Amino acid sequence: MFRKKSKLINAKARELLFANGNYITLLFAVIVFAVALILPFIAYYIAYGSINENVLILIFLLIEWLLSFPLLFGIIRISGLASKKADTGLIDIFYAFESVKNYFRVIFLGFIQIFKHLTPFSLGFILAHLTVYIFKIPSDLAIWVVIAFSVIVYTLFLPLICRFYTVNILAVSDGVGVIKAIKLSWGYTRKNERFLIAFSLKMIPILIVSIAAICVPLVIYTIPFLFCAYAVNCRKLILSQKQNDICPADISKGVEEINEQDS
Repeated sequence: MFRKKSKLINAKARELLFANGNYITLLFAVIVFAVALILPFIAYYIAYGSINENVLILIFLLIEWLLSFPLLFGIIRISGLASKKADTGLIDIFYAFESVKNYFRVIFLGFIQIFKHLTPFSLGFILAHLTVYIFKIPSDLAIWVVIAFSVIVYTLFLPLICRFYTVNILAVSDGVGVIKAIKLSWGYTRKNERFLIAFSLKMIPILIVSIAAICVPLVIYTIPFLFCAYAVNCRKLILSQKQNDICPADISKGVEEINEQDS
């Protein structure tokens, strides 16, 4: 059942990617984001040694967080709008900078993304150090205890993390407030956690292969495809609640096929 559902979502994602000029738009959006991500690194190495290292690192992190990172949500907006055949274009990558409201919405979403992933790792780190201290575990084994606890706790948190799956696309593509998007996502993803975890894990080999091939496939195909797969998967979850009143007919048809396979 999982294989059929994932294959159908992947097929719909490829269909979406190559429809209505979406591929070119997403490709250039990914390139813009990559350039914005890389430029601060270049500036960092050019300025290295001329400015206090701690100050330089702080400036670098602020630039990445406040200027580069928001563009990622612009790509989510493009794929999200494309998934319901709404008008979209490369300009949408700058969604966060169109207004103060959009900017702070994206920054808030960024904090949510970091918090939901960082929390289990932090908890695992704390538990690991308590275990090392209580049981007097040798320092050469302590690192493995920390890694093991972090992975185990993060794995246990995965179902909870998946409940936030549709938050980003609801907030930046559908105009839903962040708090409301969290509440809606909590309902949309109910009883779908196992599929979302398995589907996300299935994408890891594709990423690894793309990165291994000097990152060229990563930029020209894999990342645009993954954004489309994310958008289609979100629409499937949303439409199961809203009865096909968001997606266009061709996407809705695919979602209905997926839902039929669930029954």
